[in-house]
Amino acid sequence: EPSALAEAARTLLSVAALSLATNPDDAQASLRALLRLCAGHSEDLRGRLDDALPLLLWLAEVTGATGRPGSSAIAEITAQLLPDLAFVTTGRPAATAQLAATALLRAPPEAAVSQRGGEPLAVLAQLLRRTAEDVAALAADPAEAEEAAVDRRRLRALRVPLRRWLERLRQHASETGNFDIDSGSPGPAAAWLSACLEILDALPLS
Repeated sequence: EPSALAEAARTLLSVAALSLATNPDDAQASLRALLRLCAGHSEDLRGRLDDALPLLLWLAEVTGATGRPGSSAIAEITAQLLPDLAFVTTGRPAATAQLAATALLRAPPEAAVSQRGGEPLAVLAQLLRRTAEDVAALAADPAEAEEAAVDRRRLRALRVPLRRWLERLRQHASETGNFDIDSGSPGPAAAWLSACLEILDALPLS
């Protein structure tokens, strides 16, 4: 039953978050169980766990999965969970985009070209780009209400901090030589974020 699986996934994620400070072993065990659940039932869980995304992004930050200091073992598991749980189908793309942008901006830009943070930050940037694209598609719908216009203005306001983050990443990559040979950019996170900014620039204000 997909709803029961989704509830089990929420429970495991909640136990991991609550146990993180007091019993890291329990937190790690819960995340491993969640990873196994996602591996076997990823399609059943899609569209049912968008409410778990804030907690997942919080875990990614505090465990160090996005490049901050943290538990390497738990960070590794959380990083593996991100692709499965971050791309759930959501009916609120603007809210998801704001969550992804906030998580990205709270991460150190240089982590995007590091061994630990590179893939998770690329996932966040890809999620941000995808949800920004969904918001842009909704803007073309004449039935959209004023609330949707407010969402677009909020997303456009994120362009300045996102560009600053991207410039810091590019500067770090230039200083360290961490450029992708094929694309000429400092890793996939930069490429996804650049594409996202193009979409945000084109969002109508009303």
